[in-house]
Amino acid sequence: MNGTINFFSIQYFLLLFIIYGLMIFGFLFVKKNKNNDKKIYTFLVTLSILLLITWIACRISHIYHSIDEGIIMDFFGEKRSYNWFMLLPNSFCSLIGLIVPFIIFFKKYKCNRFLESVYSMTIIGLLTNTIYPEYIVRMPFFQFRTFCSIIYHVLCGFIIIILIYLNDIKPKLKNWYYTPIVLSLMITLGIFELVYLNFSEAFNISNPLIPGVNCTTVGFLFIGYVIVDITCRLVLNYKER
Repeated sequence: MNGTINFFSIQYFLLLFIIYGLMIFGFLFVKKNKNNDKKIYTFLVTLSILLLITWIACRISHIYHSIDEGIIMDFFGEKRSYNWFMLLPNSFCSLIGLIVPFIIFFKKYKCNRFLESVYSMTIIGLLTNTIYPEYIVRMPFFQFRTFCSIIYHVLCGFIIIILIYLNDIKPKLKNWYYTPIVLSLMITLGIFELVYLNFSEAFNISNPLIPGVNCTTVGFLFIGYVIVDITCRLVLNYKER
């Protein structure tokens, strides 16, 4: 027994039940107190504190175990190992997970352009890290890098869902270009991390979409996120009309 969880096992379905049960409970609380700004803000701050704590625990644990296990990544033919600079966010979800709590703390979440640009990515992160968190079958679940990763993705996505429900985030079709601009800035950060901080991986820039094919995963993610984002905006725009 290595502490991992198999998909479609009792533990897996119990995990889903707990996560989505807590989200339903939280959503009912928000719905009941929708017009009480003080309670809503306190609730958002509480979620954000938990998000930041689990984010930090996940980053430290992830880098510690990656260095300890001697994990080697391929950077266009160059073999690279993990280093402690990689505590900095090096993925779309980890960067969003770091920024969102501070937006909440400083009460800058109403009609925030950054949140409007990443709302769809954050919800996708919630879904993929609950429905198909592939790492739970290869890493011990009770290491911080495993269960804290699930928790911070869920918290981040749930905060965004709450803000959309409260109309604090209003994804407008005319603002579709926010997403590719923010994605481009994130990828630029990833290039800086790879070139100047010697990261072994960042934003899937050096990860091939298909082994042996000269096409990186980041290009696929970029196009995919933009398409999903525009589709969501179309649906929300149609619903509003």
